[in-house]
Amino acid sequence: MMGNKEYKVARKFVVEAHNLYPYLDGLDQMLTLCNVHCSAEKKFGENERHWYRILNCERTADEVVIKNQYHKLALKVHPDKNPFPGATNAFQLISKAKSVLVDHGERGLFDEKLIKTPGCIDYDFEEWLEFALPKFSNNPNEGSKMVSDVADQMIGNSSRLNEVDIDRYVGGSERGRSPQTFNLRDNLSFGIEPETRFVDYPEPEFNDFDKERAKNRFSAGQIWAAYDTLDAMPRFYALINTVVSTDFKLSITWLEPESNNESEITWINEGLPTSCGKFIPGSSEVIADHLIFSHVVSWRKRIGKRSAYEIYPRKGETWALFKNWDIKWCRDLKRRKDYEFNVVKILSDYDDEVGVYVGFLCKVNGFYSLYNQMDEEMNRKLIPVQDIFRFSHRVPSFQLTGNEGPNVPKMCFELDLASLPTQVPSSN
Repeated sequence: MMGNKEYKVARKFVVEAHNLYPYLDGLDQMLTLCNVHCSAEKKFGENERHWYRILNCERTADEVVIKNQYHKLALKVHPDKNPFPGATNAFQLISKAKSVLVDHGERGLFDEKLIKTPGCIDYDFEEWLEFALPKFSNNPNEGSKMVSDVADQMIGNSSRLNEVDIDRYVGGSERGRSPQTFNLRDNLSFGIEPETRFVDYPEPEFNDFDKERAKNRFSAGQIWAAYDTLDAMPRFYALINTVVSTDFKLSITWLEPESNNESEITWINEGLPTSCGKFIPGSSEVIADHLIFSHVVSWRKRIGKRSAYEIYPRKGETWALFKNWDIKWCRDLKRRKDYEFNVVKILSDYDDEVGVYVGFLCKVNGFYSLYNQMDEEMNRKLIPVQDIFRFSHRVPSFQLTGNEGPNVPKMCFELDLASLPTQVPSSN
């Protein structure tokens, strides 16, 4: 049905599946996908789309709320994270909605159309989409069997459900397969724990990175990096306000990048990756899925008229750098495609006047997650302050002693493959 774009009918099956087996992976993605498409189908005036409905936000929502609502939806419908039919179109719809609603001129024109169309100012969006889900089934085993049949109907004959793989889904906790690739059929037929996620990267070779992002690692006052909507790398930041330990929920505040530099402002407004600099509090929410997070972030707080958090690379960390980076990417759409990366070790703490020194890493032969520093003097490079946006994101790592196994070099790094871009060359 989703394959045939029958999203309204598909949504009913998703709700039924949720009723039968509420913790089944993939249902939240399906539901969000259907909601976006159902919102887009309900037009007004002269075949106009209702952008507030598509983002599921009020007409009074400010820019911060709109951007955070976009981020929230994008984490679920981005085609890199959502394998179901219509994900690409859904992502394009919410991107267009955000583009219209954060542009004061376009939003003003759109609001005028709403005002001139009777019944479009106020709407009961929750009633229209029937967001309230039925009560959960008391028989999860029976539910899991029926969900398998329901999912077949939702996807449609054109999609081979048992071969749907998600290229790079957030997180991943089940162990024992290398490379780790699971399909929806396994989950629907046999049931899985809520923490299980779809992934397609190999097991770590020596260290367990998942332990570093387990539930017991979260505490109030921390800042965590979350996987983003561009290519599922950890570039979003969230401040942990409180941790509810009984059923594990996190009260968080998303952090938004801010700058006084004209070029950097343009970069940020274009939605390009921003992992370094000053960040200010945005909207808050309560979430239950800790697997959207990659690692704890080091930061320093700047006191002023507005509280801000400064996040920069620190000595000893490993980061991904954009290869052939140019701040002018924000003005040239063609140059933004097919990002390539280098991996570097941070050789000095960030200095507000100088920048930060890095040393390039190269892949160790015979291993897929081990990287070693090249000749330090020849490959030592300064990333000046004005080029700080060249840093893509931090890649969590462990430094090895050389005693972990045969042919393991001393002082090399094992990188977290969940945060390692596929476009990293073997040698820099």
